[in-house]
Amino acid sequence: MRHPPLRGMLLGYIAVMLAFDTLVTWMLFSWQYLGTLFSGQGRPAEAMVNAVLVVVAVAASLGLSLALPQGWKDAMVCWRRHHAFASRHAFSVLARKLPRFPVEAMQQRFGPFPVDADGQQSLWQRLFEDYARLSPVRQAYGQYLLCYEIAVVSLLAIVPMLALVAWRWSSQQIVLIAPLFLLGQYLMFVAAARAMGDGLVQVVLTIAATQV
Repeated sequence: MRHPPLRGMLLGYIAVMLAFDTLVTWMLFSWQYLGTLFSGQGRPAEAMVNAVLVVVAVAASLGLSLALPQGWKDAMVCWRRHHAFASRHAFSVLARKLPRFPVEAMQQRFGPFPVDADGQQSLWQRLFEDYARLSPVRQAYGQYLLCYEIAVVSLLAIVPMLALVAWRWSSQQIVLIAPLFLLGQYLMFVAAARAMGDGLVQVVLTIAATQV
C-alpha cells in the first residue's frame, strides 16, 4: 500500500517525538557538563556543541526518512520488501480473527476470497479506497503511519548516534545509552506499527462486512 506524503498533524506528532529523542540524547551526551553547571564548574560550551551535533543527527535522520523509497522503509519496519503490509493475509488470517465475520455474504458480493498475497492485497485495497474517508479508517491509518514513520527515523538515527558515541566514548561511557535507547524505541514502534497495520486491515473488513 502506497503511503501519502507526511503532512499536517502526523508530521507534527513525529516532530514532537523527535524533539523528545533530541532532548534525551543531548542530556546523555552532556551529562557530565550539566551535572556541575549550577556549581559554577560546568562546561556550557561543550554542552552546546553536543546539542548542535544531536540536533543535526536527528534532523538528518528525518530528512533521510522523507527521501527513502517506501520499499526500503517497508524492509526496515516489516523486515520484508515485498507484500510487507498486513493486507497480504487480510482474508486468509485477519478476517478469520474477526468475530461473526460474514464470510459467505462477503464472498457473494466479492467472489471467492483470493489465497495468494497479491490477490488479497488487491481486494483489500479496493475496500480501503471505498471507505478511506470514514473516521474509523482515517484514525486507524493515521496511527499506523505514525508508528511506521517513527520506527524508520529511530533506526536511521542510530547510525549518527554511534558516530557520536565513538567520538565521546573515551570521556563518557554513559553515551552508549543513547543508541541503545533509540534501538529500544525502534523495536517498540516496529511492534506497534505491525499491530496497527493489522488493526487497520480489520477495521476496513469490519466496515465492509456491515455493508453486505
